[in-house]
Amino acid sequence: LGIYGASGLCAAKVLVSIGAAIASTVAPDALHLYVIDGDAGSSWALASLPHTGAWIRSDETDRVDRVIKLLESALTCRGSTQCKDRPALVVLVDNLAAVLAAHDDVHASALTDRLAALARDGSSRGVHIAVTARTPRDISHRLAQQIPNRLVMDLADPSGFLTLGLRLRDMVLLPALRAIDVRT
Repeated sequence: LGIYGASGLCAAKVLVSIGAAIASTVAPDALHLYVIDGDAGSSWALASLPHTGAWIRSDETDRVDRVIKLLESALTCRGSTQCKDRPALVVLVDNLAAVLAAHDDVHASALTDRLAALARDGSSRGVHIAVTARTPRDISHRLAQQIPNRLVMDLADPSGFLTLGLRLRDMVLLPALRAIDVRT
């Protein structure tokens, strides 16, 4: 899931609401949340949930790398017959641009590729990803191609709506915490 919104706080609230809603319906042994926060703690409320395996600030690049490795290992294991009946894994990335900016260019590009692979292969194996971004340009084409569901909140630059396949003449002013569901 991609959540786009000019106000990072609104997009973060949606992300936190999604994490909390999922956790409220599933036992902690059936769901593990991993939160990577690029927005100065706006997703901190998820850290206290018993479902949360890790809450990581974007500047903790080693921890970001470790949790992505963990998810990649889980994905590989779940592709075999050895890992049956494992908990669902959900990674929530708040403000992807800030998370990538904390890495040097080479590592940011590699992280983008790794997130794209998780998004592409994960759903069928119980590994899910949701990211927030302030503009569609904050999510590279490689990753955006793997995210079929998008929620679009108010964007600062109207060209962002066009990038997501929405016609400007069909757009209405979106009040806070309202979004358009865009599927690719």
